[in-house]
Amino acid sequence: MHGRIEVKWGNSCIELEHFIDILRLNSVNYRVELRPRTIIVKGSIDSSEVVETGKHRKKKYLYINFKEKIKGFVGRRYSQETEFILRNFEVKILDLEFERYITIITPGPFLYNYVIISQDQLVIELSGKREVYIDREPKMITVYIV
Repeated sequence: MHGRIEVKWGNSCIELEHFIDILRLNSVNYRVELRPRTIIVKGSIDSSEVVETGKHRKKKYLYINFKEKIKGFVGRRYSQETEFILRNFEVKILDLEFERYITIITPGPFLYNYVIISQDQLVIELSGKREVYIDREPKMITVYIV
């Protein structure tokens, strides 16, 4: 089963596509693909960093910084919804005048809890017990979670 929705991103839009257990965010210059154990980001990546937090390091956050801001598609029709369920993903969109955020809460079988995408960064929240492995290539980063 496949579906897609285009959502507001400033004066443009970005596309969310869902497959059985994959959610893909498409923009002019980036593609973020959320899979149960893997996250793939295609586009110009500046840096990435894993940060452990909490008294007993119960949480980990992976920050992936983009080299440029996400550019939306211009001239397309898009949904005005700011909160919705797309397959088993819960999506929340916050569009402030100075910044934009998409929060995606992942389904139960995923090894990470949620991601936040801003104009220039992707943040992934996961349990401190999980290990993160990063494979970096030109114009692409793949995150493996075990």
